[in-house]
Amino acid sequence: HNIENQMIGPAKAEIAKAVGAEDMKKLMAFHAKFKELPGIKEYLAGRPKKFGAPGSYASKMKNDGKGIHCCTASPGSYKDVSPEGGAPLGSKLIHMTLKVGEQDEPHEHVKHYMYIIKGGKLSITGAPFPPGVTNELEMKTGMGLIVPPGAHQVKNTGNTDVEILFLEVSEKKGETPEGHVTPQETDPGHYKTLAEDDDWMVVKMDMKVGEEDHPHSHRDHIVYMLDGGEITIWPGKEKGEKKAVVPITPGMVVPVPVGYHIVANSGNKPISAVYFERKS
Repeated sequence: HNIENQMIGPAKAEIAKAVGAEDMKKLMAFHAKFKELPGIKEYLAGRPKKFGAPGSYASKMKNDGKGIHCCTASPGSYKDVSPEGGAPLGSKLIHMTLKVGEQDEPHEHVKHYMYIIKGGKLSITGAPFPPGVTNELEMKTGMGLIVPPGAHQVKNTGNTDVEILFLEVSEKKGETPEGHVTPQETDPGHYKTLAEDDDWMVVKMDMKVGEEDHPHSHRDHIVYMLDGGEITIWPGKEKGEKKAVVPITPGMVVPVPVGYHIVANSGNKPISAVYFERKS
């Protein structure tokens, strides 16, 4: 039990640092064989899932989540939904689902930008609050948030499952189209900024059947479709023969190149999407 906790728990990185890469390979090989010993495989299958079960050495370890990514700490609750080839500028698009009563494992984030797909009540220990401090927050559906870097642990203390989309960003900068004009400027009835700072912004798009926007441009951004249907995209500043007709489904992630385009709802029902775009 203790060997398993050490080799998959937060102590793994410290062990690797202490013994070196070659010996760590030997330890991991031993661990793999150890798990297949008669009786051990069955025991591990029924062991407590969380680290620090009573009586184990790991229960005496402090796991503050530092250096542990959410997808590694709680893979059942956090999924990297970045498109093939990755999200723009080294960022990561993460989808989080936390059911009623569930609590994730401590983990650490870089700065990230959030959109609340399905709201609820969350208890957060740690960032954005001081270490060890717990606060309960009401996350409202449709909110956009900017969360500073830090380690924390989250529990769903409400009576509804919570679903959140967020983009973890890097400090990389991209290109800005010549004469850049945002869709919030050209079509404020279709595009609304939910959260922004000097670096990135969270924007919601809503478009009824048959509607289309005016020519506009984007910096690096990534789009997450909230509804299904169909959109048509014309590249450039004018509608020409070249166009892309794109069937869309809820949860579809669409990487869109930097530059100008025109978008129309060519389907048979209203569509909504949220996107994260570099602002500077």
